[in-house]
Amino acid sequence: MKSNNRSRFKSITLWGFAALFLLLGLGYSSLTPIFEHSDETLHFPYIKHMADGQGLPLAIPNQLWSQEGTQPPLYYAVVAATTFWINTDNLPDHLQPNPHWRFSDARPVINDNQNVVLHV
Repeated sequence: MKSNNRSRFKSITLWGFAALFLLLGLGYSSLTPIFEHSDETLHFPYIKHMADGQGLPLAIPNQLWSQEGTQPPLYYAVVAATTFWINTDNLPDHLQPNPHWRFSDARPVINDNQNVVLHV
């Protein structure tokens, strides 16, 4: 019986940590505005390019995906296959860079605004 109680405690603890992880992850995901991680503005155009059926993006300068075009495509292909149906015609509106966002200390601080893109 003692072993059975220990096993049940471990199972409850494991499910508790899994539920907490899921809850915190969903909370973070829903409270963080779209494109606020510094490279989301590069990853999503790569995914959009593939979801639109245009194949693998080329690593050409001045493209929306920039250096992300050199990344291995498996992750991008899986996400493109699961999101191709979403209407993203307004993507350029969401990718308006915030001129007051500071990436590094080498760039002069204008306002030190923490948002990467403008949210309208």
